[in-house]
Amino acid sequence: MNILLVSSLFPPNVVGGAELSVEALATGLAARGHNITVLTAAQRWGQGVSDLRISEGLNVHFRHTSHWGSRIGKSSRTEAMKLHVADLFGLSGKNAIRQELNNRYYDIVHTNTLVGFSTQIWRLAAEANIPVVHTLRDYYLLCVRGTMRKAGATCERQCTECRLVSEFRTRHFRHVGAIVGISRYILNAHEQAGVLSPSATRDVIANAVIPTGSSAPRRVRNKGEGTVFGYLGRLHHSKGIETLLAAFSSVPGLSRLRIGGAGNFPYVSKLKTLAHDSRIEFPGFVRPDDFLASIDILVVPSEWPEPLGRVILEAYLYGVPVIASACGGIPEVVADGVTGWLYPPGDRIALAKLIRRAIESQQPDEATIRACEEKATLFTPDQCAKSYEMVYSKLCAEGNEAISSG
Repeated sequence: MNILLVSSLFPPNVVGGAELSVEALATGLAARGHNITVLTAAQRWGQGVSDLRISEGLNVHFRHTSHWGSRIGKSSRTEAMKLHVADLFGLSGKNAIRQELNNRYYDIVHTNTLVGFSTQIWRLAAEANIPVVHTLRDYYLLCVRGTMRKAGATCERQCTECRLVSEFRTRHFRHVGAIVGISRYILNAHEQAGVLSPSATRDVIANAVIPTGSSAPRRVRNKGEGTVFGYLGRLHHSKGIETLLAAFSSVPGLSRLRIGGAGNFPYVSKLKTLAHDSRIEFPGFVRPDDFLASIDILVVPSEWPEPLGRVILEAYLYGVPVIASACGGIPEVVADGVTGWLYPPGDRIALAKLIRRAIESQQPDEATIRACEEKATLFTPDQCAKSYEMVYSKLCAEGNEAISSG
C-alpha cells in the first residue's frame, strides 16, 4: 500500500511521545513492504520545504504549514491566537496538503496529530477519493489546550470554550472512515463527548516503541543496596511529581529516587526545594535507554488523564516494572501485581505504601522482570503495523464495495 502518515512533528523534531509513536508505526509499516510517506509541519517559521529519505519505503516531507513550529509553548498571546484562528478556519497547510495529495497516489491517508494542519485534511482527502484513518493520540479535538486541564486542574467535561472549538475542529469528521484510539480510555472520552463520526469503525491499537539497541546493561542490585526508583518525563505539575517526592521522602531507608527530565525553570526549582532529601537526585535531561537501565522501578504518578503512558512501554523493554497512578489509559498497559502496581491518582499515602512494599519484597524479582519483558513484545513496531494493516485493508475493501454497488 501507498500510505500517507500525517503528524505535526516527526523525528528529528521531537517535543513529546506522539511523534516517536508515529515513527515506530512508520518503521513497522515500511519493514512490512508498504510505501510510507510522512507529511509533517516544518519545525521553524520560514523553514519551508525539505525532504528526507529515511530508508527503503520510508520518506519524510517537511512542509511549512503555519505559524506553528519550535516556538509552540513559547509564543506570545498574539501568535497563539493567530495559530488558533488559522487552525479553526482551515488556513493551516492547505496548499501543502493539496499539493501532496495531487502529486502522489495514496491508498490511505492516516492522520495522527493535527496541529499545523487542522481537520481540513480530512475533507481534502475525501475530495481526492482517498480513505481516511485517524488515530486519537491526544485531546486536540476536545480541548483548546489539548490537555483537558485548566487552571491546574483536570476537566471533568468540556467547558463552553472548548465545546465551541471542538465543534469547529470536528466538522469534517464525516470524512473519516476509521477511528483508532491508542487506548480504550481516549476512544471512550471522544465517544462520550459525541464528536466521533457515527459511520466510522472503531479500534484500539496501543503505541509501539522501537528498541534502541542500547548496550547499556540492565542494573543489577548488589546485596545490601537500596532500591532505585525513577521518574522519567516532562517536569510539570500535572505529572504528579510533587506527590511522588512527598511519598518517597516518607519512606526511610537506603533507596534512591532519580527524577529524569526537564521542565519550566521556576517549577523545576520548586521541585528541588521540595526534595529536601539527599536520596533524591535530578540528573536533568537524560537518554531514556541509559536512564531505564539505571533504575529498578519506574514511577508514573500522573494526575491528568494520560492517553496511554508511552514511558511505561519503554520501561518494559528493560524489564523495569512500574508503580503508576490508575489514571487515563495507564491501567490498560499495567497488569496490577504482574508488571507493576496501581494506586489512586494523587494519593500520597497509597503511593508511599507501594514504595515501601516494593522495598520490603525486594522488587523487581525475576518473575516480574520476565513479565515486563514479555509484555514488551506486544508493543513492537511489527505488531503495531500488523494491527493497522487490518484497519487499512478493511477500510479499502469497504470503499471498493461502495464503488462497485454505486
